[in-house]
Amino acid sequence: VPYMQRGGSWDNSDLKGKKGWMKTGFGMTAYNDGKAEQKRELASDKKYNNIKPDIGFFGEALNWGGGAKGDDLAARAKRNGLTNDQQMWRDSGALSQQEIKRMNSGRRMMGAAPKITPGGQKAPEKKFFGLF
Repeated sequence: VPYMQRGGSWDNSDLKGKKGWMKTGFGMTAYNDGKAEQKRELASDKKYNNIKPDIGFFGEALNWGGGAKGDDLAARAKRNGLTNDQQMWRDSGALSQQEIKRMNSGRRMMGAAPKITPGGQKAPEKKFFGLF
């Protein structure tokens, strides 16, 4: 069973010295015949594994790990008196509840418009499902 399907190690170190039916990391049962060879890491593997992503657009590298170097989300959230989740929303540009309230304060809410009846007649009194 390939290592990604069994939830094991790419170098087969999880199979070495074991034989028989085994539970995989995903709950699947698979048979290990005990003949798995432990793979060794090549120089090209080491080189690839040590590369830190430094991908950028227009000459400037982006930090794909989130935040600037040395920036701590939890510290900023604590400093601002917010939870980590609220701080992430703020960082993404989402509006706070106060900002939404302030934005809507000048608008009329649904149902606040005056009722206009044709001919200046008074609207008939509403009854309970037309029964009373």
